[in-house]
Amino acid sequence: MKGVAVIPVALIFLSLVCEAQLQTSLGDTLIINEVVVRGKPFLRSAGFARNRVDSLALSDYFGWSVSDVLRSSSTLFMKTYGAGGIATISLRGGGASHTVVTWNGINLNSPVLGQSDLSLIPSVAADEITVHNGGSSLPTAQGGLGGVVEIETLPDWNSGPFSTETAVSAGSYGRFSVSSVSRYGGKSWRFASRFNFGKADNDFEYINKWLTGEPSKEKRANATFRNRTYLQEAWNRSKNSVTGARIWLQETNRMIPVPVNVSPSSHREQLESRIVNGILTHDLYFGSDNSFSSSAVIQSEQMIYTDEVTGLVSDYGYKRMILNALLLISNGDRSALRTGVSAGTAMAESDNYTDITIRNNISFSVSGEHRAASFADLNFNSSLNFVDGGFIFPDISAGAEIIPVPRKNLAIRANVAVKSRVPTLNDLHWIPGGNPGLTPERARNAELAATFVSDISSSVKFTIDGLLFMNNIRDMIAWMPGEGSLWSPVNIGHVKTPGAETSLKLVKKTSGGNLHFRTTYSFSRSVDMKTGNILVYTPLHSGLAELRAQRKRVGAGTSFRYTGIRYVSADNSSYMPAYMVTDVWAGICAEDAGLPFEISLKLENAFNVTYQTMAYHPMPPASLLLNVKINTSGRAGR
Repeated sequence: MKGVAVIPVALIFLSLVCEAQLQTSLGDTLIINEVVVRGKPFLRSAGFARNRVDSLALSDYFGWSVSDVLRSSSTLFMKTYGAGGIATISLRGGGASHTVVTWNGINLNSPVLGQSDLSLIPSVAADEITVHNGGSSLPTAQGGLGGVVEIETLPDWNSGPFSTETAVSAGSYGRFSVSSVSRYGGKSWRFASRFNFGKADNDFEYINKWLTGEPSKEKRANATFRNRTYLQEAWNRSKNSVTGARIWLQETNRMIPVPVNVSPSSHREQLESRIVNGILTHDLYFGSDNSFSSSAVIQSEQMIYTDEVTGLVSDYGYKRMILNALLLISNGDRSALRTGVSAGTAMAESDNYTDITIRNNISFSVSGEHRAASFADLNFNSSLNFVDGGFIFPDISAGAEIIPVPRKNLAIRANVAVKSRVPTLNDLHWIPGGNPGLTPERARNAELAATFVSDISSSVKFTIDGLLFMNNIRDMIAWMPGEGSLWSPVNIGHVKTPGAETSLKLVKKTSGGNLHFRTTYSFSRSVDMKTGNILVYTPLHSGLAELRAQRKRVGAGTSFRYTGIRYVSADNSSYMPAYMVTDVWAGICAEDAGLPFEISLKLENAFNVTYQTMAYHPMPPASLLLNVKINTSGRAGR
């Protein structure tokens, strides 16, 4: 299928939702008890917001990438070059290097580039995805001035001896994927094998009005993508401990399309990468609520860039080893204290370095939470970081959560944080242009939020959230043009980002199904305080509206994603226009069949909107995607 005509569907976002999945979604949506029910206080991180991706979004995009999941289910701005193209995320005015991506505690951000490509992370590598904004990122990962995207896989101790979920997807412009997650084992041992193969040709047509000045129809060229990923996990549990091992192997080959204002014949660029991530963990439980956790991490990434036209070849890679230890002491539901130490070494080698470059990190952390009263919880986090033998100013955050009226579902949160991010190895050592005199970036975050939950009736429940935030980054690092067209990184000064976020969720149960509606809106204004200009590629406004309906085995819904204007020049003289994209899909599932299956048909960009997220890189027009999923456990969805 090379394309589809625009279908005048009334703003509908049809979602495949089996009954069991909707019950899961209801549980995810209505777990407002997380606001009032107390388990281990530290694990709640009182005063800090954490946004967990809906399980339905993970199910809908089973087999595709985490960037697809986040782009479709949140107001997060994703900078992407199209299907299979590099995709990075912007949180609260920060750039790609200000957002840390972790997988089971492993920092996936490259020490060389300082960022992570979310298009390379398949959704089968995630059982849960949680987005930590602002100060809530401090106990999760160092360096997340904007926030952290936390991806986790979990052992399923309650499932049977063997279950498999397999999906095959095919769509327009050569899109194809095969994905599978198999879980097996007994009460003491559990295993999971995860596999994904995905490809896309991305040979869609678009109107090019930039290359010659005259609009002409062209086909996207040199934009193919191939990705193979395999993950293996094993866990063993005894009365007082759980030991786990995970390994992630990945191989990617992608062509890099040139901007549409450049002739395709002038470059034929290709990027190949091979990734290995491994982690060994051991959790020891003692007393009623105490634990000691340790982990060992190994990482390896090798990337080869080739331009067949110019003959340019660039090879770089890194290896990283990390040891972690965490001690959690808890006093029931009254207080908790966690202390930790982490030590790591990264060794990077590149054609653009004079020699092998080594980075050493050591950090010591202390976090605590205390029930100050029946209606108030307090939280504190601190971290001392040493990088390459130098001391980095401590990271500190504090938060409070108050339920002002007893037995009412209203919670008020407030937090402040001070965090840092060190320059990447490329920032310091790249030849030509690296700047060894760079100083670490510093950020100050503040946030005030409220959540209200109510049962309108026995069948209707809703949740409303609202928050205000301020993010100040000093000594922000940016690559700027210098003499002789040579670009070099410099500390540009002070960037201030005030903003607001709000969301509304509504769930209605009916005799034969359910109705699920949610809408979110985000405003942020990232300003360079020296020039008064807004930073490039930081939208002021973004929003999402979604409606899902289910009747027996058939699902239906609606969704719109809005992204406001983004400036593409530092002086704000040029910008890309706002856009709104509508996706529609419908599906049916046979949960009670001998071999339970789901079939869905999705129409992406249903109204054929012409838009770009990165300048001169067109996004696909309307396209179809057919997905067939089979679940041998007899349990639909995740």
